[in-house]
Amino acid sequence: MRALLVVVVALLLAGCAPPGQPVTLGDRPREVSLVEVGKVADLTFPPEAELLAGWYSYFQEWHLAARVRLPRAALPAFRTTNGLPEPTRASGEFRNPASDADQGWRPADGEVTGVPKATLPDATRSLRFQPGDGDTVVVYLLAADV
Repeated sequence: MRALLVVVVALLLAGCAPPGQPVTLGDRPREVSLVEVGKVADLTFPPEAELLAGWYSYFQEWHLAARVRLPRAALPAFRTTNGLPEPTRASGEFRNPASDADQGWRPADGEVTGVPKATLPDATRSLRFQPGDGDTVVVYLLAADV
């Protein structure tokens, strides 16, 4: 009986999603702008910053994930403006809750640095920095409910 119930629920859920779309619990991730990323993460980005991807998702708690490209020369001013300490080598998983929406989310171990997780009034914020193409740095950002 239990197996039949599981099959019925699975068939009902499969029929709820548009063709080619996965069934998800909670809201589907939605794209966000660099301005929204800055407001939520309490960061000021330089004018030459380029948002590569930014996603907000919600299921029992909200998550914001973003990838931002900066000129390498702008990184010291970005850190100073935002009161960030000197980055140190970072390793381990840095999972994006909206990773299905952002296929480019792949901070590789090795040359990745980061700063300690920050607790903001309404969120936590984690940052990693990875050398990009040429003279750039990609900032990987995660913010979530406290």
